Amino acid sequence: MKMHKAPVLYLISGSSKFLQRLLPKLWSVGHTIASLEMPFSKIPPRRLGHYLRQQCEDLSQSGLHPAVYSHSRFDGATDAKHAFGFGSCICSDPPSAPPNVCRRIKHFLNAAAPDRFPTCMAPPPISDPPSRPIFLDGHLRQDGLFSAHDPQASIICKSVFAPGDKWVHRPATVDEILRLYDMPASYDAAIKAAFNLSRFIPFENAASPTIHTSVLRSLWGSLRGDTDDNAADATITATVPHDFAVLEDPLPAESLSLSPPVVDTPSQDPGRTADEADEATLPRSNSHERVSASLEPGQLGLLKYRDIML
Repeated sequence: MKMHKAPVLYLISGSSKFLQRLLPKLWSVGHTIASLEMPFSKIPPRRLGHYLRQQCEDLSQSGLHPAVYSHSRFDGATDAKHAFGFGSCICSDPPSAPPNVCRRIKHFLNAAAPDRFPTCMAPPPISDPPSRPIFLDGHLRQDGLFSAHDPQASIICKSVFAPGDKWVHRPATVDEILRLYDMPASYDAAIKAAFNLSRFIPFENAASPTIHTSVLRSLWGSLRGDTDDNAADATITATVPHDFAVLEDPLPAESLSLSPPVVDTPSQDPGRTADEADEATLPRSNSHERVSASLEPGQLGLLKYRDIML
């Protein structure tokens, strides 16, 4: 049975397998935006590029225009990358925008986190840290990106409770995890009550809500977003996190060059990249799959950003 034989826009988030099952049931693939989940905990960082290429091939075969977006280009501080697909009735080229402010783990850490943590010496400074996770003696440096592949990794960071010029190494706290993954602060109580985030992060495979809202904002600005035609009759209820981030320039699938985290040692250049890994088969994840349908295509530019839940 076909879904919604009316002009709507479908926003789908889930695995490639879920997308391929759902697309034949939609009224129009051309009116679809797809966001594919990535099972980071099952993927070695050096092979992420191959998985993303496979996902982009899946999107192309489904009739969608693929693009890859990095969380770090949306005010984020993780190394997560996700494949998106856009229907031909939405855009022929994926949305793009200028780069935004670069953030690192240290911008999300709380130096007053209460607990007793092992101490260590302050790490040597890096004048121009690379935009990827940086490891030192098995711990993440706070001036690199957070590892989406190992969210429980300990971080070398400052602490007001450390003696003298000592630093500590500790995992990110629950509140820090929520901010690193762009969860709105208003959701904290509900998420903490439903999940034990020290063991399981339910949203770790999905693209950041900031990426989704940035894509919608870019489309709103390019598809009749500057017109007032029938504005009073075209208000559509939607949900968006508090702050918008700038959309990055999308990476073509064929030009992906993704590197693993940097292992930082006294004798190693922190910007060094690893060799390209062998081809791999895309794992299929069926967690947290969801689909929402709203918006007439001609009304996308008249979307009112009120209460849209992504």
